[in-house]
Amino acid sequence: MKKGCLLFYVFMLYFCAANAQNHGIAISINTFNLDTILKYRDKDPFISLQYLHKAQSNAQNLPEHSTIAEILYHKGYIYRQLGLYDIALTNYLWSLSIADKAKDRCLDAWVLLDIANLYRDKKNSDKLALEYYENARKRFSDYQDLIGSIVTNFSEAELHMNNRSYNTAIHLLEIANSTSSMLGEKNQKAKVLMLLGQVYLQKKEPSKANAYFGELMRLGSDKKSSEMMASAYKGYASIAIFKGKINEGITFFFAALECYKRINDKTNIVFTLDKIGQTYFENGNFSDASKHTEMALVAAENNNYIIQQRILLKKLSIYYAASKDFETANTKQNKYIALLENEAINNSALIQNEYKMEAQRKENAALNNWTKNQRMLISICIFSGLAFLMLLFVAVTKNKKLQESHINLLAKGTELQKKKNELIALNTQ
Repeated sequence: MKKGCLLFYVFMLYFCAANAQNHGIAISINTFNLDTILKYRDKDPFISLQYLHKAQSNAQNLPEHSTIAEILYHKGYIYRQLGLYDIALTNYLWSLSIADKAKDRCLDAWVLLDIANLYRDKKNSDKLALEYYENARKRFSDYQDLIGSIVTNFSEAELHMNNRSYNTAIHLLEIANSTSSMLGEKNQKAKVLMLLGQVYLQKKEPSKANAYFGELMRLGSDKKSSEMMASAYKGYASIAIFKGKINEGITFFFAALECYKRINDKTNIVFTLDKIGQTYFENGNFSDASKHTEMALVAAENNNYIIQQRILLKKLSIYYAASKDFETANTKQNKYIALLENEAINNSALIQNEYKMEAQRKENAALNNWTKNQRMLISICIFSGLAFLMLLFVAVTKNKKLQESHINLLAKGTELQKKKNELIALNTQ
């Protein structure tokens, strides 16, 4: 009995130690710096990917769980932004598989939504995008995540707007607008109002667009949100340009720029300066176009916005060529090509790294399966040994009792025989 208890105790220690080790590693993975990743995700995706790859590498020997799924989800998002759709999809599907196994319904829904966005961004994949939007919407509904439902409608509306299915886009956005109002989600409502205005402007209904931009401006004023007010100003600028009032439109863009400067929104400062430069160029003012796009480029360089630098250099080469400054145009073009080549090298390195990570994942999966089978075999052997020892103990105990009973019976038989002999002896006397 003591041997059986000892073996059982050893068995429990073995499994507790294994689980404690995995739990300890899991805690270290859970501390991966998501804020840093989000900071660089749109600014310099390559730096963000370095952090994500490191986090994933640290998790390679860990059983798959929600934290790893989240790492893969962010990788998929960045690869989607870079246009590397196949690698993005591989990470999304792997993330989805882990989220399903971990029963992480929240992450599961957001991954489905971003897969839909991937197919929306990809050419000739609208049917798949719509299927994933519907799946995401159902998951958010099951999970009762109304924010997720708003974002799903917003994202799908962008697809319909791009396809000029304006009425469908408006229907989805009105639902999102109503839901955000009910929840008091003003940030989500602001995004929906901006897109509603853009849809109506594309539909060539500037008065309705103006109404939504006006509502957005009032919301921004009430909340004292420079970001919302800047969005409204950009909407007003779009309406003015649509009506051919170029100077008025540019004035509104400058008003938006001042709002972004107040809150030090470096990303939107770059985008707004770029938009001002583009507006000047489209209206034949090449000098001001180059001037403001150069300002956007300086801001992008100061903040290390690699992808935006490439886009701006390409535009500047066109703007300078249009103004007959071919020497400067050639300089900008060479810088653009250098960044493009560097990006291609980075993309190639990323792809190679992904292949290595995938090979490592398969190797670890095979090793984990082998380890799991080994543990199962050890468990079976230990439990079989314990069962055998228990049966042996019972058999030995029972046999011992039988022997004792047999000895007692023999002793009683001998005693009875002795008494019988004594009685016979008395009777013969």
